[in-house]
This record gives sequence, C-alpha cells and structure tokens, in this order.
Amino acid sequence: MLDNKFSFIDTIGQVIIEPQFNNAFSFSEGLAAVKIGGVKNKFGVTEGGKYGYIDNTGKIVIPAQFDDVQSFSQGLAKVNIGAIPGEYGIPEGGKWGYINTTGKYVWQPSE
Repeated sequence: MLDNKFSFIDTIGQVIIEPQFNNAFSFSEGLAAVKIGGVKNKFGVTEGGKYGYIDNTGKIVIPAQFDDVQSFSQGLAKVNIGAIPGEYGIPEGGKWGYINTTGKYVWQPSE
C-alpha cells in the first residue's frame, strides 16, 4: 500500500500493478476484486466507490459496478448491488447475485 492505495506484488516483492485501488482482494481464478473511488472513513474503511475485477496485468475486465463483492470460487463470484455503508462502514442491505468470470449474471441479484 502506498498513499493509502492498494497495489499488487509478485512472489519476489516486485510491484506488478501500481498503487491505484481503494481496496483490493487477492487474486482468485485469475481475477482480483478492486474498489475504485470512495473515501476512507475514521475507521479506515472506504465508503462509496464501486468494485470491479482486474486481470493479472491490472486491466479492468469486469467494470466497477458493485457495492460489495466476494472472490471467485469455482467460476462464480457473489456480488451486491444497492448496499449502503452500515456501522463502521461495512456494507449492509442491497441485493446479492452471482456472476461468472466474464461478468455475466448467472443468478440475478435478489434479496
């Protein structure tokens, strides 16, 4: 992390994707969830902004459009639209669905 932005390093510590994200998950199945935009609150949690997914070159392959996300597992990722920051900035509410690695919904968001 540099200037409160997340980056990615390789196994020997070399930066491979420059610091630019407000939050980032580890790579899973070739993709990593990243948060673009938003502001850090007093607890250090980024409020606002949206999550999308990047490939291992840093290219955004699934646009930042989700309010909360999980990593890919068995080709699917759980994503949320409509969540709002709750206590300590942790997202609450919204609707959850599942996308595949191309960003297409395989389960439409529902409550």
